[in-house]
Parts: sequence; structure tokens; C-alpha cells
Amino acid sequence: TNHHPFQPLLYQVATAGLEPGEIAHTVRDIFQTHPRFRFRMGTVASVDPGAHRVHLDSGEQVGYDFLILAAGAEPEFFGVEGAEKHAFTLKTLGDATRLRSHLLRQFEREARRRAPSDKGRLNVVIVGGGPTGVEMAGALVELIDHVLAQDFPEVDISRARVILVEMAPYLLGGYDSSLRDYALATLRDRGVEVILEDAVEQVAAQAVHLESGRILPTGTLIWAA
Repeated sequence: TNHHPFQPLLYQVATAGLEPGEIAHTVRDIFQTHPRFRFRMGTVASVDPGAHRVHLDSGEQVGYDFLILAAGAEPEFFGVEGAEKHAFTLKTLGDATRLRSHLLRQFEREARRRAPSDKGRLNVVIVGGGPTGVEMAGALVELIDHVLAQDFPEVDISRARVILVEMAPYLLGGYDSSLRDYALATLRDRGVEVILEDAVEQVAAQAVHLESGRILPTGTLIWAA
């Protein structure tokens, strides 16, 4: 891509708090005042260290004196059956906008139903209690309670549950215990259902199966593990 997104705010795009252009800028624009900077958009096919050449899949070659590889990260599904097929991830602008469109479509579909759905289609399950999962859960309950409740008066918003699943006995691993406790208390106070010490065993099209045997019906699974 030719833009640089600020990844920590992707959850704000996914929950309609920000527009994509507010957290992403073109690389050329960022460096336009740097005369010794050049940008080339492409996909790296291979690197020839001996010749100091980077080969792109277009057939082009880029020479270098020093090479820095900063390829980013990909979601890890840990071999959980069905997770990659059915879950939404949050790594790119495309991920964020797809998730936002899906969430709004879920409520539009529910608004058209003659009778309320009893299959948990409005439920959102978030897997992973790190910063992304915690921020996403908090933003979602705000979106549902303060925006969607007004936009969809024909929908019983109380049937839209936000459920956060974390396999550890606490949220925000690596943070101070006081911050962990505060985050847990705040999320639960805002209406997020937090499940600790349980992991996802299998994912189906409309349900998440936990190792404890508990089954969570959902129309939206967000993978933040």
C-alpha cells in the first residue's frame, strides 16, 4: 500500500469513531519535505544480499547499501479450527472498514425482521484481552449504547451483548496489576461480559465453542489474540 495507518486507532475506525483518513496518511505526503527520500510501492519477491539488490514481483530491482526488513505482523490463530475462516481481524484499514460495515449490516438486518432474532446474531465476541481486545470491547459498548440505540429504535438493543474472552486469569498481560484490575472493573461496569481463564476450542459460523464447554452464539467474532 502507499499509506501508513496508525494501527492503535484501527478500533476507532471499526466502531465508526473515526474515518480511515483520520488515522492514515500517504507515505509520499509524510516525507515530501525530505529531498533524499524515495518511495516505491511493490511486493518483495526476493533479496540478493551478495548483489545488494531487492527483487520485486513486477520484475523491478532496487539496489541498496543497507537493507532494513520491517514486514509487520500477521494474525495468529493458534490452530483453532474455524477461526481464520469466520473471525474478523484488526490489522489493516481494510480490516477495520470491513468490520464496521459488517456490524452495521447486522443491525440493519435485525431492523427488518418481523420478530426479534433469538440466535445471538447481535452478539459480538472478542477473543484476546490485550490492548486491542480491551479497547475494542469498550468502544463497542459505547457504539451500541449511545449511537446504535438511537439509530435503530426498532431493535431491542439489550439483546446485543459484547463478550470478551481471555485465556489468562487477567486482562492486559504485561501491565501493572492495578491497571489490569481497573480495566476489568471498568469493562464490566459498562456492560461487557468478560470471561477469564477460558480459551476458544473451535469456531463455527454462528458460534464460538470454549474449552470449558460453553457455547457463545454470535454473528460477529473479532480475533485479537
